[in-house]
Amino acid sequence: MSFPSIYIQNYKGTPVPVVDRKSGELVSIITRPEDFNMSPPLPGVSVLADNNPVGLTTDDPRFDVVLGGFYIENTGFSYTNPVVEIIDKDTLVPNGEVEAVLKEGRIVNIEIINTGTSFKRIPEITITDETGFGAVVYIVMNLIPKEGGENPEFKPGEDGTSSGKPIEAVFCQSRDLKNLY
Repeated sequence: MSFPSIYIQNYKGTPVPVVDRKSGELVSIITRPEDFNMSPPLPGVSVLADNNPVGLTTDDPRFDVVLGGFYIENTGFSYTNPVVEIIDKDTLVPNGEVEAVLKEGRIVNIEIINTGTSFKRIPEITITDETGFGAVVYIVMNLIPKEGGENPEFKPGEDGTSSGKPIEAVFCQSRDLKNLY
């Protein structure tokens, strides 16, 4: 299988794309935080259609794809008791459990109670509330070694891996690089 090439401005390593084999959907990008040449990292990211041999698929038996975090683009207004549901696009059932954190009626964070398991694509997120509206939230996925499996470090190579420890980085940051609560 070939993968897209990922270009990250001022990144000195080789980002490893994680894609769904069936749809080709890009689910995650694995990076090494120490390979960013800036502090704090504010990179531009480009995804290029390519025949790159470096990458992983979400059906790789060594790993599990789980919820890793959330990027809140818009906190919305007037929320009182929001219910947040994560729906697996492949099984069409809830997978994982999360809870919204409110401040003055705005969703300022989504806490992960249960990361879910065995995602192949980025799931759908729904937020329902009697009074609240307008929140825009994106899911960030993580790739973790399965129990009893090897604990790989991601480096450039034939399959994008070698032995070591898992590395992760999240590109999404809150407004003004601050937590809002």
